[in-house]
Amino acid sequence: SYYGVEKGDILEALPRSRILAVVASMLFVHVGIVYLVKSIVLQLYFHSVFSSGDLQGRTLVSYIKHGGIGLAMLMFGFCVANAVPFFSQLLGLIGGMLGGPINFLFPLYMFLASQGRYIRLAEDPERSSSEDALTGKRWEESSAVACWRALRAVSKRELLLIVFICAFIGMTTVLGVTQQILEILKLNGESGAPFSCRGLLPEKNHTELGNPSACSRI
Repeated sequence: SYYGVEKGDILEALPRSRILAVVASMLFVHVGIVYLVKSIVLQLYFHSVFSSGDLQGRTLVSYIKHGGIGLAMLMFGFCVANAVPFFSQLLGLIGGMLGGPINFLFPLYMFLASQGRYIRLAEDPERSSSEDALTGKRWEESSAVACWRALRAVSKRELLLIVFICAFIGMTTVLGVTQQILEILKLNGESGAPFSCRGLLPEKNHTELGNPSACSRI
């Protein structure tokens, strides 16, 4: 153990001392900075999606829309945090669902899409660079179509490797998410259902009042 840490949750495992206060303060500052930075970016993005006309406006309506989006994001985070009120399991659930696809499947998909568009450009350069006569927009196709074109051009060995990667990542994603869901259900049985408040028994290593023998001595 390091500074008395013997569990996965460092704040829960640390002894009640000045070290715990320092670590908790650093975690609070970290979460605050990350939330402020990411929330501003997400607010601007959602504002541009729902009402791009007044994104840079300095009017009361624009401020109300921007603040409303921020409030909606905050309420969404509140609902998620209370629906799964176990931080480590929530991170495990998010990582189990998105870790494999983001690290392995998305890069593979983007490579195949770019390869498919390269093949299209090599086969028909005039069509690839043509523009619509009415709208003036460049002719484009779906990334899924380009990905399918690239899959038809790869060798059997590469196709077999792609299928293996997709199957393996899919299997690990299902197993990881299932394990986290089982842990969440187990903790829900111990701590109560989501959005419920129930007092927890004090731990023996934190205070002597949680020890039944201590009560009998009083």
